[in-house]
Amino acid sequence: MKRFFGTDSPLFRFMTILLELAEINLLFILCSLPVVTMGASYAAMTDSMNEMHVHGEGCFTAKRFFQVFKKSLKPMIPIGSVILVCCIGLGFNVNYVLKTMEGTGRILFCGIYVVLFLILSGIFQYSAFIAAKTEKWNKDDLKNSFLLALAKFPLVILTTLLTASVLSVLMMSVSLMLRMLPLILLFWFSCPAYVCVGLHRRALKPLLPELFSEEEE
Repeated sequence: MKRFFGTDSPLFRFMTILLELAEINLLFILCSLPVVTMGASYAAMTDSMNEMHVHGEGCFTAKRFFQVFKKSLKPMIPIGSVILVCCIGLGFNVNYVLKTMEGTGRILFCGIYVVLFLILSGIFQYSAFIAAKTEKWNKDDLKNSFLLALAKFPLVILTTLLTASVLSVLMMSVSLMLRMLPLILLFWFSCPAYVCVGLHRRALKPLLPELFSEEEE
């Protein structure tokens, strides 16, 4: 019994992970409320997930979350804002194409817009990852994010679909969203982010080993 409920037991470790995911999820929602700060909030959540992948459960602190959030504001507010505006524009274009075009032209233009959206998604994800892992953002980081979005396009598709599938549930109906509110508040964003960060870590380590140098120390 002591082994089952002890601090080293699988149950205790699992509950610790759930608690940390819930804390991160709540902080992400709170820091994303101004909307323009969502990019910095996502970078802070990315850093928290990195720490969990490296050090396991029990490593999360709200202090570190806010430190990463603060340092990521400068690069991620303009990047996130521009990407948000571009995605809204793409959405209007897709709606226009669906209403006014048919046949091959509709498929072609919708396909182009989807690819552009995925590239923007990749830039956002990798910008947040790099912003979380570096002390000072520079112009080459944005270029690297763009190149990574192209080089790791299949992975970007996977992580974007994972995130979009979660978000799409929220858009189905208000009543469904209200019924799922406890789940949304505690785990809706942090659980997919944990999976996505793990996938990105495996992809980026061989390409940008300098981002992970501190983990080896």
